[in-house]
Amino acid sequence: MARRKAEGIPLGASESATESPKKTTGTNSRASAKKPTESPQRATQKTQKKVFSFRAPADLADSWRVWADAKGLKVDELGEKAISEYIRRHKLTEDQQQIYNLKMAQKGAKS
Repeated sequence: MARRKAEGIPLGASESATESPKKTTGTNSRASAKKPTESPQRATQKTQKKVFSFRAPADLADSWRVWADAKGLKVDELGEKAISEYIRRHKLTEDQQQIYNLKMAQKGAKS
């Protein structure tokens, strides 16, 4: 408060409003660096959020990690393939398919 009185700054004014703006020198090297162009497929993959999580006993989860590593995959890739294969092999009943379609339509409407 003493500084405010000495510099003539009103008590209600913020100090940032009275300070001079900081000058920037040059440009941000990260911002100005040219980014490599990406393929349209890669750009689409980046925009799609990936979520994979499951609960399993630790030894089973470790087994998945080791198996994925042996196959040259990431655990995320293995999970994605496993889910796709499971859905393909375990067809829904007609009633289940109607529920699925309804929920997916609702999910699409929210996006």
